[in-house]
Amino acid sequence: MTGNKITFLLFLVMATVTCYAQDIHFSQFNASPLNLNPALTGGFDGDLRAIGNHKRQWMSFTNAYQTFSASVDARLNPLKFGRSFIAVGLLFNTDKAGDAAFGTNQIKLSGSYNIMLTQDSALSGSIGINGGFNQHSINYNALTFGSQFDGNQFDPQLFHGETFNNDNINYLDVSAGLGLSYIFTPKFSANTGISFNHINKPKQSFWDVNSVQLDQKFTIHGGVEWKFTRDLTLFPSAVYQRQGRLQELDLGALLKMNIDNVSFHAIYFGGWMRAQDAGIVEFRFDYRSFNFGISYDINYSKLNVASQGKGGIELSIIYIFKKYREVKLPYYKKCPVYM
Repeated sequence: MTGNKITFLLFLVMATVTCYAQDIHFSQFNASPLNLNPALTGGFDGDLRAIGNHKRQWMSFTNAYQTFSASVDARLNPLKFGRSFIAVGLLFNTDKAGDAAFGTNQIKLSGSYNIMLTQDSALSGSIGINGGFNQHSINYNALTFGSQFDGNQFDPQLFHGETFNNDNINYLDVSAGLGLSYIFTPKFSANTGISFNHINKPKQSFWDVNSVQLDQKFTIHGGVEWKFTRDLTLFPSAVYQRQGRLQELDLGALLKMNIDNVSFHAIYFGGWMRAQDAGIVEFRFDYRSFNFGISYDINYSKLNVASQGKGGIELSIIYIFKKYREVKLPYYKKCPVYM
Protein backbone atom coordinates (compact mmCIF):
# COMPACT_ATOMS: atom_id res chain seq x y z
CA MET A 1 0.00 0.00 0.00
CA THR A 2 1.43 3.38 -0.98
CA GLY A 3 2.09 6.16 1.48
CA ASN A 4 -0.80 8.19 0.02
CA LYS A 5 -3.19 5.27 0.51
CA ILE A 6 -2.09 4.81 4.11
CA THR A 7 -2.45 8.55 4.81
CA PHE A 8 -5.89 8.60 3.28
CA LEU A 9 -7.03 5.51 5.19
CA LEU A 10 -5.93 7.09 8.47
CA PHE A 11 -7.71 10.29 7.52
CA LEU A 12 -10.89 8.37 6.67
CA VAL A 13 -10.84 6.54 10.01
CA MET A 14 -10.46 9.83 11.88
CA ALA A 15 -13.17 11.49 9.80
CA THR A 16 -15.53 8.58 10.41
CA VAL A 17 -14.95 8.78 14.16
CA THR A 18 -15.30 12.56 14.42
CA CYS A 19 -18.35 12.70 12.18
CA TYR A 20 -20.30 11.29 15.11
CA ALA A 21 -19.47 14.45 17.07
CA GLN A 22 -19.63 17.22 14.50
CA ASP A 23 -22.57 18.35 12.40
CA ILE A 24 -22.81 19.70 8.88
CA HIS A 25 -21.87 23.36 9.04
CA PHE A 26 -21.08 26.20 6.67
CA SER A 27 -18.58 29.04 6.74
CA GLN A 28 -21.41 31.29 5.53
CA PHE A 29 -23.44 30.46 8.64
CA ASN A 30 -25.61 33.57 8.23
CA ALA A 31 -26.64 32.28 4.79
CA SER A 32 -27.94 28.99 6.23
CA PRO A 33 -30.23 30.16 9.06
CA LEU A 34 -32.32 26.99 9.45
CA ASN A 35 -29.11 25.01 10.04
CA LEU A 36 -27.99 27.60 12.58
CA ASN A 37 -31.13 27.94 14.71
CA PRO A 38 -34.76 26.82 14.15
CA ALA A 39 -35.88 30.05 15.85
CA LEU A 40 -34.66 31.88 12.70
CA THR A 41 -37.46 30.26 10.68
CA GLY A 42 -39.40 33.13 9.12
CA GLY A 43 -36.81 35.68 10.25
CA PHE A 44 -36.75 37.79 7.10
CA ASP A 45 -38.57 40.71 5.47
CA GLY A 46 -40.93 38.99 3.06
CA ASP A 47 -43.39 36.14 2.66
CA LEU A 48 -41.26 33.22 1.43
CA ARG A 49 -37.52 32.51 1.42
CA ALA A 50 -35.62 29.82 -0.49
CA ILE A 51 -31.91 29.10 0.17
CA GLY A 52 -29.29 26.86 -1.40
CA ASN A 53 -25.77 26.21 -0.03
CA HIS A 54 -22.92 24.16 -1.49
CA LYS A 55 -19.43 23.49 -0.12
CA ARG A 56 -16.41 21.50 -1.34
CA GLN A 57 -13.70 21.09 1.29
CA TRP A 58 -10.08 19.85 1.18
CA MET A 59 -10.25 18.76 -2.44
CA SER A 60 -6.55 19.58 -2.87
CA PHE A 61 -5.39 16.32 -1.29
CA THR A 62 -8.38 14.00 -0.84
CA ASN A 63 -12.01 13.59 -1.72
CA ALA A 64 -12.98 14.87 1.70
CA TYR A 65 -16.33 16.67 1.99
CA GLN A 66 -19.02 17.74 -0.45
CA THR A 67 -22.04 19.31 1.23
CA PHE A 68 -25.32 20.63 -0.16
CA SER A 69 -28.20 22.23 1.72
CA ALA A 70 -31.58 23.53 0.56
CA SER A 71 -34.29 25.15 2.62
CA VAL A 72 -37.54 27.02 2.23
CA ASP A 73 -39.45 28.87 4.94
CA ALA A 74 -42.50 31.09 4.95
CA ARG A 75 -44.51 33.31 7.22
CA LEU A 76 -48.10 32.20 7.68
CA ASN A 77 -49.58 35.67 7.43
CA PRO A 78 -53.22 34.51 7.81
CA LEU A 79 -52.26 33.06 11.22
CA LYS A 80 -51.21 36.35 12.77
CA PHE A 81 -52.10 36.73 16.43
CA GLY A 82 -52.06 40.42 17.20
CA ARG A 83 -48.39 41.41 17.25
CA SER A 84 -47.09 37.88 16.58
CA PHE A 85 -46.94 35.42 13.70
CA ILE A 86 -46.11 31.79 12.97
CA ALA A 87 -43.60 30.56 10.39
CA VAL A 88 -42.80 27.10 9.02
CA GLY A 89 -39.82 25.73 7.11
CA LEU A 90 -38.40 22.65 5.41
CA LEU A 91 -34.67 21.83 5.42
CA PHE A 92 -32.73 19.23 3.42
CA ASN A 93 -29.00 18.47 3.86
CA THR A 94 -26.79 15.97 2.09
CA ASP A 95 -23.08 15.31 2.58
CA LYS A 96 -20.47 12.92 1.13
CA ALA A 97 -17.08 12.34 2.76
CA GLY A 98 -14.06 10.36 1.59
CA ASP A 99 -13.52 7.72 -1.09
CA ALA A 100 -15.88 5.41 0.82
CA ALA A 101 -18.61 8.03 0.33
CA PHE A 102 -19.65 8.25 3.96
CA GLY A 103 -23.04 9.85 3.38
CA THR A 104 -25.41 11.94 5.48
CA ASN A 105 -28.94 12.83 4.41
CA GLN A 106 -31.27 14.89 6.55
CA ILE A 107 -34.79 16.21 6.07
CA LYS A 108 -36.28 18.37 8.81
CA LEU A 109 -39.48 20.31 9.43
CA SER A 110 -39.19 23.50 11.48
CA GLY A 111 -41.62 25.94 13.01
CA SER A 112 -41.29 29.18 14.93
CA TYR A 113 -43.44 31.59 16.90
CA ASN A 114 -42.38 35.24 16.53
CA ILE A 115 -43.62 38.09 18.70
CA MET A 116 -43.04 41.81 19.22
CA LEU A 117 -42.16 42.25 22.89
CA THR A 118 -42.47 46.05 23.16
CA GLN A 119 -45.12 48.52 22.03
CA ASP A 120 -42.69 50.36 19.75
CA SER A 121 -41.70 47.02 18.11
CA ALA A 122 -38.04 47.65 18.98
CA LEU A 123 -37.65 44.33 20.81
CA SER A 124 -38.78 41.09 19.20
CA GLY A 125 -38.30 37.45 20.08
CA SER A 126 -38.81 34.02 18.58
CA ILE A 127 -38.89 30.40 19.67
CA GLY A 128 -38.43 27.54 17.24
CA ILE A 129 -38.25 23.78 17.00
CA ASN A 130 -37.33 21.33 14.28
CA GLY A 131 -37.48 17.60 13.93
CA GLY A 132 -36.78 15.17 11.19
CA PHE A 133 -35.20 12.09 9.70
CA ASN A 134 -31.45 11.39 9.43
CA GLN A 135 -29.76 8.70 7.36
CA HIS A 136 -26.09 7.63 7.15
CA SER A 137 -24.51 5.26 4.64
CA ILE A 138 -21.03 4.02 3.70
CA ASN A 139 -19.54 2.07 0.80
CA TYR A 140 -17.23 -0.53 2.37
CA ASN A 141 -16.24 -1.85 -1.06
CA ALA A 142 -14.34 1.36 -1.74
CA LEU A 143 -12.06 0.88 1.30
CA THR A 144 -8.63 -0.75 1.09
CA PHE A 145 -6.92 -2.81 3.82
CA GLY A 146 -3.41 -3.99 4.65
CA SER A 147 -4.52 -7.62 4.29
CA GLN A 148 -4.98 -6.96 0.55
CA PHE A 149 -1.21 -6.50 0.12
CA ASP A 150 0.16 -9.78 -1.24
CA GLY A 151 3.80 -9.11 -0.35
CA ASN A 152 4.65 -7.43 -3.64
CA GLN A 153 1.73 -5.21 -4.49
CA PHE A 154 -1.79 -4.24 -3.54
CA ASP A 155 -4.42 -6.66 -4.88
CA PRO A 156 -8.03 -5.40 -4.57
CA GLN A 157 -9.31 -8.90 -5.39
CA LEU A 158 -7.96 -10.32 -2.12
CA PHE A 159 -10.53 -10.73 0.66
CA HIS A 160 -9.86 -8.13 3.35
CA GLY A 161 -11.10 -10.35 6.19
CA GLU A 162 -13.32 -7.69 7.73
CA THR A 163 -16.98 -8.17 8.70
CA PHE A 164 -19.48 -5.29 8.65
CA ASN A 165 -22.95 -5.43 10.17
CA ASN A 166 -24.64 -2.49 8.45
CA ASP A 167 -23.94 0.01 5.70
CA ASN A 168 -27.01 2.14 6.42
CA ILE A 169 -28.53 3.59 9.61
CA ASN A 170 -31.56 5.83 10.27
CA TYR A 171 -32.78 7.83 13.23
CA LEU A 172 -35.02 10.74 14.27
CA ASP A 173 -33.59 14.00 15.57
CA VAL A 174 -35.06 16.98 17.49
CA SER A 175 -33.65 20.51 18.05
CA ALA A 176 -34.93 23.80 19.50
CA GLY A 177 -33.82 27.42 19.77
CA LEU A 178 -34.52 30.98 20.91
CA GLY A 179 -33.87 34.33 19.23
CA LEU A 180 -33.91 38.02 20.20
CA SER A 181 -33.42 41.23 18.24
CA TYR A 182 -33.45 44.87 19.32
CA ILE A 183 -33.47 48.11 17.35
CA PHE A 184 -31.57 50.68 19.39
CA THR A 185 -31.76 53.46 16.78
CA PRO A 186 -32.67 53.59 13.07
CA LYS A 187 -28.93 53.16 12.40
CA PHE A 188 -28.03 50.50 14.96
CA SER A 189 -29.63 47.15 15.80
CA ALA A 190 -28.47 43.82 17.23
CA ASN A 191 -29.62 40.21 17.35
CA THR A 192 -28.67 37.08 19.23
CA GLY A 193 -29.85 33.52 19.64
CA ILE A 194 -29.15 30.12 21.16
CA SER A 195 -30.01 26.66 19.90
CA PHE A 196 -29.84 23.13 21.28
CA ASN A 197 -29.44 20.37 18.72
CA HIS A 198 -29.96 16.61 19.12
CA ILE A 199 -32.03 16.98 22.29
CA ASN A 200 -33.00 13.31 22.10
CA LYS A 201 -29.33 12.17 21.69
CA PRO A 202 -30.15 9.58 19.00
CA LYS A 203 -28.12 6.39 18.72
CA GLN A 204 -25.96 6.23 15.60
CA SER A 205 -23.81 3.18 15.14
CA PHE A 206 -23.20 0.85 12.21
CA TRP A 207 -22.54 -1.90 14.77
CA ASP A 208 -25.71 -1.47 16.87
CA VAL A 209 -23.74 -0.18 19.84
CA ASN A 210 -26.23 1.58 22.14
CA SER A 211 -23.52 3.70 23.78
CA VAL A 212 -22.64 5.41 20.48
CA GLN A 213 -24.93 8.43 20.54
CA LEU A 214 -24.96 11.71 18.66
CA ASP A 215 -23.61 14.36 21.02
CA GLN A 216 -25.86 17.29 21.82
CA LYS A 217 -24.75 20.57 20.30
CA PHE A 218 -25.03 24.03 21.85
CA THR A 219 -24.85 27.11 19.61
CA ILE A 220 -24.84 30.80 20.49
CA HIS A 221 -24.76 33.43 17.78
CA GLY A 222 -25.11 37.18 17.47
CA GLY A 223 -24.76 40.04 15.06
CA VAL A 224 -25.02 43.80 14.63
CA GLU A 225 -26.31 46.02 11.84
CA TRP A 226 -24.53 49.39 11.95
CA LYS A 227 -25.42 51.96 9.30
CA PHE A 228 -22.65 54.51 8.90
CA THR A 229 -24.30 56.31 5.99
CA ARG A 230 -27.21 55.70 3.64
CA ASP A 231 -24.97 53.59 1.40
CA LEU A 232 -22.57 51.99 3.89
CA THR A 233 -23.51 49.37 6.51
CA LEU A 234 -21.30 47.10 8.64
CA PHE A 235 -22.50 43.64 9.76
CA PRO A 236 -20.22 42.20 12.48
CA SER A 237 -21.26 38.74 13.70
CA ALA A 238 -20.04 35.73 15.63
CA VAL A 239 -21.01 32.15 16.34
CA TYR A 240 -19.79 29.69 18.96
CA GLN A 241 -20.65 25.98 18.78
CA ARG A 242 -19.79 23.15 21.11
CA GLN A 243 -20.52 19.48 20.47
CA GLY A 244 -18.98 16.83 22.67
CA ARG A 245 -15.25 17.56 22.86
CA LEU A 246 -15.32 19.71 19.73
CA GLN A 247 -15.86 23.45 19.64
CA GLU A 248 -15.80 26.17 17.02
CA LEU A 249 -15.62 29.98 17.19
CA ASP A 250 -16.16 32.19 14.14
CA LEU A 251 -15.66 35.97 14.25
CA GLY A 252 -15.90 38.44 11.39
CA ALA A 253 -17.86 41.08 9.53
CA LEU A 254 -19.30 42.04 6.15
CA LEU A 255 -19.36 45.55 4.77
CA LYS A 256 -22.36 46.41 2.57
CA MET A 257 -22.26 49.11 -0.09
CA ASN A 258 -25.53 50.15 -1.72
CA ILE A 259 -25.53 50.65 -5.47
CA ASP A 260 -27.95 52.97 -7.25
CA ASN A 261 -28.93 50.43 -9.86
CA VAL A 262 -32.35 49.07 -10.80
CA SER A 263 -31.20 45.41 -10.70
CA PHE A 264 -27.94 45.36 -8.69
CA HIS A 265 -28.81 46.75 -5.28
CA ALA A 266 -25.71 46.16 -3.15
CA ILE A 267 -22.37 44.40 -2.82
CA TYR A 268 -20.83 42.92 0.34
CA PHE A 269 -17.27 41.94 1.15
CA GLY A 270 -15.51 40.87 4.31
CA GLY A 271 -14.02 37.95 6.15
CA TRP A 272 -14.10 35.65 9.13
CA MET A 273 -11.67 33.90 11.40
CA ARG A 274 -12.40 30.37 12.55
CA ALA A 275 -10.25 29.96 15.64
CA GLN A 276 -7.29 27.59 15.20
CA ASP A 277 -8.57 26.43 11.82
CA ALA A 278 -9.03 28.83 8.91
CA GLY A 279 -9.42 32.35 7.61
CA ILE A 280 -12.44 32.97 5.40
CA VAL A 281 -12.89 35.59 2.69
CA GLU A 282 -16.40 36.30 1.45
CA PHE A 283 -18.09 38.31 -1.31
CA ARG A 284 -21.86 38.78 -1.81
CA PHE A 285 -24.18 40.85 -3.94
CA ASP A 286 -27.91 41.59 -4.21
CA TYR A 287 -29.53 41.18 -7.61
CA ARG A 288 -33.25 41.93 -7.69
CA SER A 289 -34.83 39.50 -5.18
CA PHE A 290 -31.70 37.31 -4.99
CA ASN A 291 -28.60 37.40 -2.80
CA PHE A 292 -25.54 35.50 -4.08
CA GLY A 293 -22.48 34.65 -1.99
CA ILE A 294 -19.10 33.03 -2.51
CA SER A 295 -16.43 32.35 0.12
CA TYR A 296 -13.16 30.50 0.42
CA ASP A 297 -11.51 28.91 3.47
CA ILE A 298 -7.75 29.40 3.82
CA ASN A 299 -6.60 26.62 6.11
CA TYR A 300 -3.90 27.40 8.71
CA SER A 301 -4.45 24.52 11.14
CA LYS A 302 -2.04 21.59 11.54
CA LEU A 303 -3.71 20.08 8.48
CA ASN A 304 -2.10 22.75 6.27
CA VAL A 305 0.95 20.46 5.88
CA ALA A 306 -1.23 18.34 3.61
CA SER A 307 -3.69 20.99 2.41
CA GLN A 308 -1.00 23.62 1.69
CA GLY A 309 -3.45 26.21 3.05
CA LYS A 310 -6.20 25.23 0.59
CA GLY A 311 -9.50 24.84 2.38
CA GLY A 312 -12.85 24.87 0.61
CA ILE A 313 -15.00 26.96 -1.66
CA GLU A 314 -18.58 27.67 -0.68
CA LEU A 315 -21.52 29.08 -2.63
CA SER A 316 -24.89 30.32 -1.45
CA ILE A 317 -28.03 31.76 -3.02
CA ILE A 318 -30.98 33.30 -1.22
CA TYR A 319 -34.30 34.24 -2.84
CA ILE A 320 -36.96 36.21 -0.98
CA PHE A 321 -40.47 36.54 -2.36
CA LYS A 322 -42.58 39.43 -1.13
CA LYS A 323 -46.19 39.89 -2.13
CA TYR A 324 -47.20 43.19 -3.62
CA ARG A 325 -49.37 45.07 -1.16
CA GLU A 326 -51.36 48.05 -2.26
CA VAL A 327 -50.73 51.17 -0.23
CA LYS A 328 -54.07 52.66 0.69
CA LEU A 329 -54.14 56.41 1.04
CA PRO A 330 -56.28 57.90 3.81
CA TYR A 331 -59.82 58.68 2.66
CA TYR A 332 -60.96 62.25 2.58
CA LYS A 333 -63.88 64.07 1.03
CA LYS A 334 -63.21 67.10 -1.11
CA CYS A 335 -65.88 69.75 -0.99
CA PRO A 336 -67.03 71.11 -4.35
CA VAL A 337 -65.94 74.59 -5.34
CA TYR A 338 -68.79 76.95 -5.98
CA MET A 339 -68.19 79.96 -8.16
